[in-house]
Amino acid sequence: MRKMGSRRFGKLKRMVRQQRGKLYVMRVCITMLLCWHKYS
Repeated sequence: MRKMGSRRFGKLKRMVRQQRGKLYVMRVCITMLLCWHKYS
């Protein structure tokens, strides 16, 4: 029972990490676009 819970937690952790990665990439892209628009 404990093993199953830790596996679910590991899956959740991986999902959170993926979402964080996506958010980071999106933030970098938006920042680049804003800066490019500002300085061009």
